[in-house]
Amino acid sequence: MDSPLYQDLPDLSNGVLAACIGISKKREEGEKATKNPGQIKPRQPEPTPPPASAPDAPPSLAAFRSFELDAAGKPLACRIVLPPNLAASAPRNMIVLKLELLCEGRRAAPERLFKGCAYRVDAKTLKALLMVENWTHDKLAGLLQVKRAQLADLIEVLGGEPCFEWAGKPDRPLEWADGSLKGVGEHLADPTPAPLKDDAGPAQGGINVRRSSGVTPPPPQSVLDMHPMPPPRSAVRQRESEEESRMQVDGSPHFLAMRIPGGDFPLRERAATLFEQNGFRLEPSNARWWLRDRHKVLNFLAEHGDEFERVYAPLYSANYKERMVAVRRARITARATQETSGDFALNMRISAGNLDENDIRRALASRQYYIISGDSIWLLPPAMLDRMAKAQCALSGHPGQAFVPSISRRLSTAQLCDADALLEGLECEIETPGQWKSRSRALKEFSALQRPPIPDALDEMLRGYQRVGAAWLWHL
Repeated sequence: MDSPLYQDLPDLSNGVLAACIGISKKREEGEKATKNPGQIKPRQPEPTPPPASAPDAPPSLAAFRSFELDAAGKPLACRIVLPPNLAASAPRNMIVLKLELLCEGRRAAPERLFKGCAYRVDAKTLKALLMVENWTHDKLAGLLQVKRAQLADLIEVLGGEPCFEWAGKPDRPLEWADGSLKGVGEHLADPTPAPLKDDAGPAQGGINVRRSSGVTPPPPQSVLDMHPMPPPRSAVRQRESEEESRMQVDGSPHFLAMRIPGGDFPLRERAATLFEQNGFRLEPSNARWWLRDRHKVLNFLAEHGDEFERVYAPLYSANYKERMVAVRRARITARATQETSGDFALNMRISAGNLDENDIRRALASRQYYIISGDSIWLLPPAMLDRMAKAQCALSGHPGQAFVPSISRRLSTAQLCDADALLEGLECEIETPGQWKSRSRALKEFSALQRPPIPDALDEMLRGYQRVGAAWLWHL
């Protein structure tokens, strides 16, 4: 026991005893906390102050893509031209705006603005241009078709700026009143539907008492009877697919709007070239080709209307059919009469309602292929005029004869076959007497020729072609 190994044993026992007592106390404190959880308050984290609201940052110049902007560039302003038919187009959400950019006193469409220098705009104008650029797929356009809500947003962004004006009244900005444009704001509110009339209850101010007539009233109409069943989905999908694969046409005598089908439409390039050559402009916001000029619209319909319908087989909107009722095509009419001498008098003219030759001459002299007469509009297709000019030259025998809207020619019996062939090529309305028809048919079909009055002995001596020649000479 006196060994050094056992000399430090009391000290070791005291340390172990102290450790056990400490562990026991901690265990008792834990049990008390479990039984009375309200006595121990958890440590509350320090409250974090709310972040200060940052003021609205101005739009970045780098977000604009149509042309270069710089704080040291040329000053640039915008002008929004409102249409005169705003009251009619706003309820249909088809408001056509015109965007013009003003630089150094000159106005230009965004497509025609010089891109070789930088420009400077204020914060409101930049925000408005960014909004328009978003509508037109990152490229500003001069013609915009917007909805009421879009125009209202544009007015809110440009509040107080003298940049709105009516079409045909340049440099006369609209006045502002309480943050709204005079004559514009009332057209941008959502139209309220008319209240339904309730005819079921009795009129106020009295009670309508009526004895029973003994007749049982018919049962109320079912909702299923009032609303017909919709077409099946397969038919709807087939109709929509057909509409998407065909060119869509909308318009009136004052404008045309063409939409080329998407995807792999085989005539896309040909149609786009035709539109560009005739003054159409593509509006990126609705992917339509627009032509807004009555003279250009009517000339386009006269020059390319027949070919356009034959090649593209477009789908015309109900609005187009309704507004184009007054537009008609002139036609060629021919009338033949037989004279006492046996010859025929042929009168051929362009028929366009009550118009006379002088109206047609004046229109063609100014390269105007249409005539407006009262409520009617008559188209003069150049292809039809060319066919008539060639027929006139052939009938007169003078290749260089000038075109005239009306012509009269005397034809002998021998000229009927050629004249009849010319009239058939004109695709015109022909009015001919029975003698004309019988003689022209006989000249075309040898079987229709009558046998000449010759002796039988002489007829037996003739060969087949000689009999035909003799019958033809007898017919003439």
